[in-house]
This record gives sequence, C-alpha cells and structure tokens, in this order.
Amino acid sequence: MPIIFLFSAVVSGMALLIVLYVAVMGVQRKSMDHDALRSLAGWLGGFLAVNVTIEALEVVTMMYMREESWETVRSLITERLAVSYLGIPLLLGSALPLVALGVVTLVRLGQRTSTVLASAAAVLTLVGVFAMRWNVVIGGQILSKSLRGFLSYTPEITGREGILAALLIMALPLELFALIAYFIPPWREAPVESSGIQLELNMVQPDFPRT
Repeated sequence: MPIIFLFSAVVSGMALLIVLYVAVMGVQRKSMDHDALRSLAGWLGGFLAVNVTIEALEVVTMMYMREESWETVRSLITERLAVSYLGIPLLLGSALPLVALGVVTLVRLGQRTSTVLASAAAVLTLVGVFAMRWNVVIGGQILSKSLRGFLSYTPEITGREGILAALLIMALPLELFALIAYFIPPWREAPVESSGIQLELNMVQPDFPRT
C-alpha cells in the first residue's frame, strides 16, 4: 500500500502539472512549449503504467494467496465498489489515459490535438487517482474488522472528517500555488528580437569628417 500511494502521488502530481500548465497558459494567452508538454505526457504515461501494474499485482496476490479476507474483499470490489473500483479507476482513469498518452507520445499530431489529448488524459488520471483513494477510505470504513460482512458509511458534511474539511484541504495546494506564482512567476517573457534593419542601422556608424 505505501508503494501504491507513492506512485499514485507521483502520477497525480504530474497530471495536475499538465492541467495547471495548460489552464494557466490558456488564460494568459501565452504560447505553450509543446515539446515539453509532449515529454511530460510521456513520463505520465510511463508512471501511470507502473502504477496500474502495482495495483493489479496487489489484487492478483490476494487472489492467489486465498486468505480468509479474500472472499470479503472480492465481494467488496466486485459488488459494493464495482463502479468506483473497476469502472472509474481502471477503465476511465487508467486505460483511456494510457491510450491517449501513448498516441500523444508516439504519434506526431498537431499541437492543438496533442494539447487536447494530453489535457483530457491528465484530467481522467486525476479522476482515477481520486477514485482509488476514495475506495481506500470508504472501503476501509464499510469493511468490518471481523470480516463478517459490510457496514454502512455516509460521509458527513461538516466536522473534522467531513466533506467541507476535505474540500478545504484539497484547495490548499492550489491556493499556495497561486500565491507563489503571484510573487515568483514560473514563466518569463520572451525577449523582443530586433529586426535586421534595426541591427544594421545600429552597426553602421556615420563617418563625420574630423576637424
């Protein structure tokens, strides 16, 4: 589990970087570095593939070991959390982004098409990582410690572990990024190049007669 959380943190961080980069450049109407975006999409695809493999190995290992908890866990991921475990993280948050990122990395597409595919893949990856962490928290709450069945759990709106507190914690990194970017902008203005005529005029010095 720690390794899965480590790789998912790297994957979600790279995906969020792509989304923020495209969004900020679009709002400020600045030209994007498409080569850097394409390279970042390739790295995201690689780490996402490793993350999916590790998650699949965990389930396969539990299936092979056939411990007492496997039957309960199997019912949990195939019945109670089937949509949020099999549908969203694996299909919507992993398979589709891997295909889109592979196309962006391996096929030379137009800049606009590559940007749209990379952004869509990054957003879907974030959705998949969020669903995985949701399953870890909610699945741990509805799975009884005695392995005798399932419990019911509904997140509360307020409170220390409520939805509002979770949204506040999720918004803190974005607010911190906006504050840092305001004082230390992560982009630079491109220097204005002088035209050939201006350079030629600057290089030619008038030859006045000496007195």
